[in-house]
Amino acid sequence: MTWLHSGHKYRAPIRPYNLVWVSPASIDRCPVESPEVSPVIPSAVIGGNWDRELRLFQDDVVFRSFEKRFNEGVEWEQTPYYSRMKEWIAKSGSYKGMTNTTELDRRCSNLEKLYTTIKQDGYTPQRRLTKRKIRELDNEPHFPLEQKEITVDVARDGELLWYAGAHRLSIAKILDLKSIPVRIRIRHEKWQQLRDRVYEGTQHDEIPTTNHPDLNPESVKAIRANI
Repeated sequence: MTWLHSGHKYRAPIRPYNLVWVSPASIDRCPVESPEVSPVIPSAVIGGNWDRELRLFQDDVVFRSFEKRFNEGVEWEQTPYYSRMKEWIAKSGSYKGMTNTTELDRRCSNLEKLYTTIKQDGYTPQRRLTKRKIRELDNEPHFPLEQKEITVDVARDGELLWYAGAHRLSIAKILDLKSIPVRIRIRHEKWQQLRDRVYEGTQHDEIPTTNHPDLNPESVKAIRANI
């Protein structure tokens, strides 16, 4: 589906389940309105101005709440995240399968376990998780494991923009982890055109972001080799 939607238009391969390792500190912003595609298309190339109007990830309710809980010791019930979930249940009857405060408390307990596990053992990609996986936090059990990783979009200038996985990205930032695996969902058309020029060997000007995980020397070698 990725190939039908976008892949056949470009030379540089688009592999929706390849993971790249990046510093969580490099993911600072996200689009005010992220481009949407069908769930059956895991990766795509989309043009337009979706990467122009951005907001800070640090302003997200999850990150602010995790900071209060894990850095300041605030009880979950006093965080905006808990309040938002509680309000959603009151309004809609459920939130991610939870229908009461007992289930909310259980979710918060599992998030606490996730934080402790990552702090003690480091960040592990979904495919390598076994007994340590907290299944109660898996809201999409039928998706490929790579599709459950922290997910980013790539702006026209190469900036990594957060899209999904706020809980794990927040924990990674709070713990100041050096590197985490992320999946690329959307590439801006202009960025993909740069990848194409590199792939074809026609990018004669200096590549502006040679240390980019999607376009560093190792990545360039890989896409040129078509592996």
